[in-house]
Amino acid sequence: MDSSGQRASAQPQSQPLSVASRGHESRDRVMARHVAFLRRIPDRAICDSLLEAYFSGMHPIMPLVHAPSFKQRYKAMWTTESQLYTGVSMRLVALMLSMLYGDAVVCPERIEPIRESSETPEGVATSLQELALQAIQLSYFPRYSEPT
Repeated sequence: MDSSGQRASAQPQSQPLSVASRGHESRDRVMARHVAFLRRIPDRAICDSLLEAYFSGMHPIMPLVHAPSFKQRYKAMWTTESQLYTGVSMRLVALMLSMLYGDAVVCPERIEPIRESSETPEGVATSLQELALQAIQLSYFPRYSEPT
């Protein structure tokens, strides 16, 4: 019993799920994984070009995001001098890469100006898909089981 005469709970108080508690990885280790991943995404000029193509082509047909909100968060993502290696939302990166991948699949001609001469449009789309899937995993996106 505690001082008020109430019986003390044998169960510990639940604490919010933090980055460090997920899989018992330290925060520094998680941040190192995020930084290593973020170094692999296309640079800002390429992302800007592809997102411009997404918003002018795909978004009017299939608006998946609130454009003003997304653009504001996207712009803020690139404001640090180190590009985006600290404090970036991996969910935002996953969403951005998924949008770039979707646009590259639907309109491969839009990636022509930014791809290296040895890459095919399909290769660029595949690379974006792989990056998007990795970003989704790094963001700890919830996994739900399918109903049976």
